[in-house]
Amino acid sequence: MAKTLVELENLDGVTTNESVFVFEDGASVTFDTDNNKIICANTGAIFGAPGNFEIQPDDISKFKLYTDVTAPSDWVGRKYKFDGSSWTFNTFFVDLDPTLESSYTRINANVDTTQTTLAVEVISGLTRDLVVGDILKIVGSEEKMKLVTINSATQLTVERGYNSTTATTHTSPRVIMVEDKQSTR
Repeated sequence: MAKTLVELENLDGVTTNESVFVFEDGASVTFDTDNNKIICANTGAIFGAPGNFEIQPDDISKFKLYTDVTAPSDWVGRKYKFDGSSWTFNTFFVDLDPTLESSYTRINANVDTTQTTLAVEVISGLTRDLVVGDILKIVGSEEKMKLVTINSATQLTVERGYNSTTATTHTSPRVIMVEDKQSTR
């Protein structure tokens, strides 16, 4: 058996019930309401995440932990919705080429046309592989963004409307990926 952390609704108040993480049964997942964060420890081998990490959403009450679950065998974060008893495929899920798994994450908050700081999910593959100068793109948008600063594992500063593209609004959660790698480490 396992545990799944489900985002009940997004920042726009739309019910999502998206399974964000699946943890091994022995994982410790604590909701710290005083500091508005979710602390995950001893998580085992979950996709793209370190053994211990924290999530600091805008509203912790929009998340719920379900225990004693069996995730679908092809589970990937946000691919499935879980309502407490059954799993259903998330029709908004974007299935990326497996070779790109370490090159994407999702924005964690809506972005207007002037914002240059992006809140992103903690997915170590992307933040580990990013370098200043990379060109980023939010899936479903024509806008390109140039990475200016990596503020933290959950926050990036970008130049909007890069290469004569138009800065547009983006709603959370949307996949953001590296479109053009400027250099390697």
